[in-house]
Amino acid sequence: MQKLIVNLGGEGEVDGAINQQPGFRDVSDGTARDGEVTLKQMIREGVPFLFCENIRLPFPENSVDLVERQALKVGLVSFENHG
Repeated sequence: MQKLIVNLGGEGEVDGAINQQPGFRDVSDGTARDGEVTLKQMIREGVPFLFCENIRLPFPENSVDLVERQALKVGLVSFENHG
C-alpha cells in the first residue's frame, strides 16, 4: 500500500508527496523550488498540490502517514510565510 505523504509548504521537494500551499497562493506568480519552474508548470506536469490552510487539512484523522514541512511555521499565515 502506498503511503500518504503531505509536504506543508511544499513545491515538489519530496517525491510522492502532496504539496500543500496556502489558498491565496497565485500559481502563476513567478518561479518556485529551484527558481526555474513555476507552480503552474509543476501542476501541468502532474505534481500534486493542495491549496488550503496548513492547520486544517482535508484528510480523515489518522490517514496521513508522514507530514514533511519546508521553511514555514505551521499555523502562521502571512505573505512571507505561506502557511
